[in-house]
Amino acid sequence: MDVHALLIMMNLFHALGTPAIALLQGMGKNKDITYSEVVNAALNLILSVVLIKKIGLPGIVLGGIIAHLCTSFW
Repeated sequence: MDVHALLIMMNLFHALGTPAIALLQGMGKNKDITYSEVVNAALNLILSVVLIKKIGLPGIVLGGIIAHLCTSFW
């Protein structure tokens, strides 16, 4: 797997979620954002540790992508 392609994909998903975060902040839903980010961080850490053992460096990036996808759209 190409790490650069995975990083570009992660940036794309992050860019898609940015307007939603701005909207939630404007509505005063900061607790929801905080909860989402804490779950994202925990899931990212767990997935990255598991995936780095299986596929190496791309596992860290994939862990971030999966965590971001799981927590960005709820």
